[in-house]
Amino acid sequence: MKLYALLPSPNTFKVVALAHHLGLDLEVVDVDVASGGNRALDYLAKNPNGLMPTLEDGDFTLWESNAILMYLAQKKPESGLWPADAHGQAKVQQWLNWAAIHFGPAIRPFFFERIVKARFGLGAPDEAELKKATDAFPKVGDVLEAQLKNQPYLLGEQVTIADFALASFAPYAKMAGMPLENYPNIQAYCGRVTGTEAWKKALSFMAAMK
Repeated sequence: MKLYALLPSPNTFKVVALAHHLGLDLEVVDVDVASGGNRALDYLAKNPNGLMPTLEDGDFTLWESNAILMYLAQKKPESGLWPADAHGQAKVQQWLNWAAIHFGPAIRPFFFERIVKARFGLGAPDEAELKKATDAFPKVGDVLEAQLKNQPYLLGEQVTIADFALASFAPYAKMAGMPLENYPNIQAYCGRVTGTEAWKKALSFMAAMK
């Protein structure tokens, strides 16, 4: 399998981490966004959005990182990362959607202002945007903190692809300056997932790719 990726990127990282967790072979191709590689016709033929990541598995092509997580998890159903029952699948979908629709947009300004701008030479962080994002963060932070109050993972004792999706921000949280000071459960969760062997391997792999 081949993954067209943007490094560093939480959406890329979660797919790489899951592949390591499942023991799947994955060739990662770093798309050169700075030179317009994501707008090249051959790449747009794979992903008309011009975004990353995009997975190729033989003649099958798939974009949208959460869809890729679901696809990879179903290659190893014994892992339990994608539940077999309807209720479990619905709960995973619930948190995948929450991560994409609510949590992702809430934390995006921290990544853009403090990481993306620095990498692509887009100027200094906009402190007004950062303040706005910090002030708005409790709307999502409080929800996640409460969910993790009495359990190690989003759905309880069992890790699922929802954790790979949502916790993909964790390796970059400090660099992005996310306001996690008042969220001990989220901080512990970040440490729990990034401390696993799969996440460590993914971090080392992506660092070597830079």
